Amino acid sequence: MSAQFVYGPTFAEMRDPSRIRADVRKQALQLKSKDPLFAAGRLPATQPVLERYVKWIEEFVAAQGGDAKMKVTGNVSALSPDEYAIVFRPVGNLPVVALITFRGNNVIPQNVLHEAVAYAAIGAPYTEDRFRDILYSAIRPLYEARGRVHVTFPEIRTEPTTDVKGLHVFVTINEGDSYTLGKLVVEEGSPVSADSLLRDANLKTGDVADFDKVNAGVEAMRKTVRHAGYLNAKVAYERKLDQGKTAVDLTFHVDAGPQYSMGKLDIKGLDLEGEAEIKRIWTLEEGKPFNPDYPDFFLNRIKEEGVLEHVGNTKADIRPDEKRHIADVTLTFAGDAGKQAPGRKGGGRGRGGRW
Repeated sequence: MSAQFVYGPTFAEMRDPSRIRADVRKQALQLKSKDPLFAAGRLPATQPVLERYVKWIEEFVAAQGGDAKMKVTGNVSALSPDEYAIVFRPVGNLPVVALITFRGNNVIPQNVLHEAVAYAAIGAPYTEDRFRDILYSAIRPLYEARGRVHVTFPEIRTEPTTDVKGLHVFVTINEGDSYTLGKLVVEEGSPVSADSLLRDANLKTGDVADFDKVNAGVEAMRKTVRHAGYLNAKVAYERKLDQGKTAVDLTFHVDAGPQYSMGKLDIKGLDLEGEAEIKRIWTLEEGKPFNPDYPDFFLNRIKEEGVLEHVGNTKADIRPDEKRHIADVTLTFAGDAGKQAPGRKGGGRGRGGRW
């Protein structure tokens, strides 16, 4: 089972918590000298082993100038539903983050950075790894939206606060250069042409490498593939930094899955005349590639064009058949929606049109 070494407030008060990683490496060497079978990061989760390692860790802390009376505990903790670890920590709680100061930032103001991390970080127990996870999930996207894809956090330093109980965390940011989009490639195998996908994604070589926009473009690509009948389509991308050109090359992978076709159309809530009119102007023919957005689009146009009077709530239910790869659709009309509007007997757009 994997092992983690986590320090608590007693140790943090007498040593700078930002040096925990170096201390863990020293501790691993110390434990290896005690146990010839020691393997860094993995331990058998038995009570005798836990007790033995607790004793050695307490001795290590005392030898490093710590509290000789400090007690350590070792417990099995769940990191995820399928991952467990033995966590060693002093009895008590970790110090919490009270204040955060960023240094080296020019592109993004201090208050914007602080607001991005405040909810997740302020008041949370501090370890450097956990705090870096917050920086990468909350701060990195802000920089990537500005083309700063090489942003790093080279130094994180902490010190006890003087006015409140907790730690003041100082974060040094290296914002890096502003990158643009380089080569944009859609891998072969997509059922929709690369030109169509890139056009719908609205991404162009030379644009600022804004990854908010890139992610929006990926979603646009996915919708384009879905509109061709590939209901389970997925689109992902890989990026490669060209530091010489300060550009990011993107390769898009399309996993289309099976193509679905239009199945049976059912209509509820209309009289025979109204049902016939709806079927007349419905353009998604049985056996053709199924566009999952078409039913809602169609119902919205029915209301906008006033094809039927007294149309209340409408609903489109799509029933995909995963074995036959067809999709049946039921359109439900509520209210007194059986009549065509005056002057609309020709249907769609008042000119006998079809949508």
